[in-house]
Amino acid sequence: MLIVLLFMGVFFVGCGNWFMLRLWKNRLIGEVPATEATENTFFYLSKPRSRRAAVRILPVTIVGIEVMWCALLWNELTGEQADLFLVALIAVFVICMFMAASIALFNRPKSLVPPPRRADIGILRERFGKKRANRQTDESTDSPPT
Repeated sequence: MLIVLLFMGVFFVGCGNWFMLRLWKNRLIGEVPATEATENTFFYLSKPRSRRAAVRILPVTIVGIEVMWCALLWNELTGEQADLFLVALIAVFVICMFMAASIALFNRPKSLVPPPRRADIGILRERFGKKRANRQTDESTDSPPT
């Protein structure tokens, strides 16, 4: 089990951090900027706003996965559970997941959003903003001419 955890750690930490740095600085992956390349990997998400949200939450999600890997590795190396340490790591994981939801829905806090995506608006604001705009255009066309 220890060898599997070490292999997973090398893979997640090494590949995840390399990818996160590329995404954060919007460097090229192949011949395409990292944000566009990442959006293209989420082809199964039908709406563009969902693909943009997935790109925004990737750094926080990768950190959460790395923290859970550290908790599993610590538990495997020590042979006994270090209760306080494990609880702290699980709390950090839960906080990372709440932050990922906040970034996807509201694009807040801006400091955790990759710089190329900081100008985006959250999914909720985009969706309700379109509804408001449609409602306002409907109201303006329904008014009688004066």
